[in-house]
Amino acid sequence: MLNIAGLDKHYFKGEGSRLWYHEDDGNEKEVIDFLGGYGSTLLGHNHPQLVAYAVAMLQGGMVHHGQLGMRKHAGELGRRLAEHMQATTGRPHMVLQANSGAEAVELALKLAEFGKRARIDRLQKRIDGDLYEAARAASEGLNMRAADLSTLNGLLGEAASTLPLSEQFALLAEFNHKAASARPVLLGLERAFHGKTTGALQLTNNSSYRQPFERLGAPVHFLAPGKLDAVQDVIASSRVYLHTVQENDGELILQRQEFSNVSAFFVEPIQGEGGVHPLDIGYLRGLRACADAHDFPLVLDEIQTGMGRTGSLLYAEQMGIRGDICLLGKSLGGALAKISAILVDQEWYEPEFGLLHSSTFAEDDYSSSLACRVLDVIEQEGLLEQCASKGRKLAEALNGLQKAYPEVIREVRGAGLLLGLEFMPREHGSTTLRDIFMEGRLGYVIAGYLLNKHGIRVAPTLSSPATIRLEPAALITDEECQKLMAALTHVCEILRRQNAYEMSNYIIGNRDVPALDEMDDYRAMFPHATSAPEVDAQAGAKVNVQKKVAFLGHLSIISNLRHWDPSLANFSDAEASAWLRKLSPMVGPLVHKSEVIESITGERVLLEFITLYFDSEMIVEQVKAGKQHEIRDCVQRAVDYAVERGCEAIGFGGYSSVVTGNCKRVQLRQDVALTSGNSLTVAMGIQALLDTAAEQGIELEQSCFAAVGAAGNIASIYSELMASHVPRLLLIGTTASVKRMQQLAKNIYDEAFEDLLVKLGTGEKLNGVPQALAAFVCVKKLLAMPAAARPGDIGAYLYQALQEETTHAPIRISENLDDLTEANLILSASTTPAALIYPQHIAEGPVVICDIAVPLDVDASVREQCSNVVVIQGGMVRLPLDSAYTIPGIPLEPGLAFACNAETIIMGFANLKSHYSYGKITKDQVQEISRLAKLHGLTLARPRLEASY
Repeated sequence: MLNIAGLDKHYFKGEGSRLWYHEDDGNEKEVIDFLGGYGSTLLGHNHPQLVAYAVAMLQGGMVHHGQLGMRKHAGELGRRLAEHMQATTGRPHMVLQANSGAEAVELALKLAEFGKRARIDRLQKRIDGDLYEAARAASEGLNMRAADLSTLNGLLGEAASTLPLSEQFALLAEFNHKAASARPVLLGLERAFHGKTTGALQLTNNSSYRQPFERLGAPVHFLAPGKLDAVQDVIASSRVYLHTVQENDGELILQRQEFSNVSAFFVEPIQGEGGVHPLDIGYLRGLRACADAHDFPLVLDEIQTGMGRTGSLLYAEQMGIRGDICLLGKSLGGALAKISAILVDQEWYEPEFGLLHSSTFAEDDYSSSLACRVLDVIEQEGLLEQCASKGRKLAEALNGLQKAYPEVIREVRGAGLLLGLEFMPREHGSTTLRDIFMEGRLGYVIAGYLLNKHGIRVAPTLSSPATIRLEPAALITDEECQKLMAALTHVCEILRRQNAYEMSNYIIGNRDVPALDEMDDYRAMFPHATSAPEVDAQAGAKVNVQKKVAFLGHLSIISNLRHWDPSLANFSDAEASAWLRKLSPMVGPLVHKSEVIESITGERVLLEFITLYFDSEMIVEQVKAGKQHEIRDCVQRAVDYAVERGCEAIGFGGYSSVVTGNCKRVQLRQDVALTSGNSLTVAMGIQALLDTAAEQGIELEQSCFAAVGAAGNIASIYSELMASHVPRLLLIGTTASVKRMQQLAKNIYDEAFEDLLVKLGTGEKLNGVPQALAAFVCVKKLLAMPAAARPGDIGAYLYQALQEETTHAPIRISENLDDLTEANLILSASTTPAALIYPQHIAEGPVVICDIAVPLDVDASVREQCSNVVVIQGGMVRLPLDSAYTIPGIPLEPGLAFACNAETIIMGFANLKSHYSYGKITKDQVQEISRLAKLHGLTLARPRLEASY
């Protein structure tokens, strides 16, 4: 991601709010740092006082590892922080240290659970004492009330009712211990981020980080911020009931005691990684009240907000909210030491905890001493006031930008120098910008743009990637903030004008920044209206359609990128190719468009066009490099995506069918019909070939059809079908394919003879190979024989008999391309990587070539030198009822579709539930899909001249 987004810089020097890296040409590039080490560089990079102090400590021989001794500097840091907490909360605190923010969260988890467990143990101990005394009293003759005995039997089971009361009380103690051992309940908030170590990760709401490791930690209830009712409900469901027995007025009384099993509630007062969302003060007060009422610690994670970044040492201080455990980190070490602190209200600190927790590196003199110096610098330089005043000024400027670009910026949030700028969803406009947003990459692309074109360093928040975080050093200047605002104005203008070229050309090295009034505006090219309703497969929403189908497509040639997204028109083909290769791993597959297509019979299909981010050339390169599995994996993801969206049939366009073996290498987790679209492609290709021949004045009765690559599945089907139109076939292939071509010839002869018999019986006109066969002696002999006397394999018999009778049999097999001069109708479908057909292979007179090879078999010189030749690539399909459908990225007339795309639509119309063109296709499949196309109003529009999906 760093490389793709242009963020892969090695920063070799930092000073204040500036960083430096080397560009590719070796020149130094200076950057203004508004990312601030994710909040760690509040005092800037290499603050001179801190650097001097650190150097002095190191040169002075400070002991780093003084374990099993007194830690003077750790004690001093603890004293200062505890005094601050006493002053702001009025309550004594203990201070513990760790090495990082995530470790502080881990330590807080242990502290909270240890404290809660100690409370439960004390309650159990008291109840155990009560039960012991009750057992003694029972043995001396005291009885229990009848109602309480019934309740006790309900708890322990009827079998226990026959036991003496003293033994029942012992069982009740065991019952209590089992109830009290229930797993603790942890509470957190949606959008929360508390780190990525094992325990902290369980409290992090982002499922992509948490789910792979969920089995390792305690379950956490994530609640929606602001909803106190939900908090009360979870607390109520976490109650644990224990039972005791006490003496009262000469009898034993059963009593129920309860406790909340909530171990802790972890809260960030400002949810940083979740998108910089400050929590409502009323909600925080409600949480404080819940914690007090139900006896669990409220943990305030101020690792990112603390140390003065928001204008006070803890952000909670500004709202008068008290935490039982507060966490500090990041800037505590002044960006020169790794240290965090856990500030624990003494009410929640158990002295025995110190015997159970230790750390080799925590509480070291270097980090503790440096942290004390950080507190000095914050006070001496008035950084709390600076953060508050500079933050207000920057927030005012950002809010002004939001008002100027309300369609671009959704909201400005935060406090002090922790601010978030959330961009609006990209639902319309530039395809590139929309898809980048949908993939959660917009923030990274904006960050890359600002870094590479404006020398401004920012980053998106991890769980809200459309939000840019701003966490500069407290010493950031007005001039630096003005540069940020100028750069963000460019970002907003780019997004307003839907100019993906300006936003993303930096990824291929373009560093030019045009003036705002010189920037191209593409808004007029992206109307907001959509032609059809979407279906939300997850929500189960319905639209009135027969079926929902998907079609997987990619760019056929790189120049079509400009049609796919007009805002990329300024790229040359070479630039566009480099751009697509760079962007491809970042985006897709995604639904490019959804459209309802209607049949003339009334059926309606919702077609979702799913874009694969590569072009044909990229796939060829991967295949040649032996990396076709990477393309296949991408296609598999697209299939899974389509299935998740509720599509019941999936069509494979262009190379997506080739790399998957005509769909056979795709894995399916449920019943979904797949098709390569090859059946309708053949049907429309033949019709286009015949129509073009008629336009060129070619008489089929005098024609010869040649199939190059005839042993292949597609070419063999073409040959079988063309045999009913022309009298002569020329099958051309390699030496290795001769036997397969011979079998093809035998099959065609067999079908032709059957056709001949039928039409002789009905008096219908003979055409093609059946007509040609009727003139040969061997065929006449067959016709004269009784049916029972004819050979079992008519095709094999005719193949051999015609070879012996004539040198001009209707079907000839050749390994020589020079024989193409005999043909005026040619189908070329070889699998060779280079062109095969050149001017010397072309006959005189009108010639039509249908070239469906990938890459094309016909060399460009044929078009240039042979004016008698028309080269087509199959047939385009016209959709029914004057459909306005267009294919993304292809400059076709509205209402036209490639045959492979159209076959997918037909599968929806016909409600086909099984795979169709799956692996090899048959003549019967071609004829059946032709029938269905006609039934639903899909017709040949014209020959295909464009590169296809």
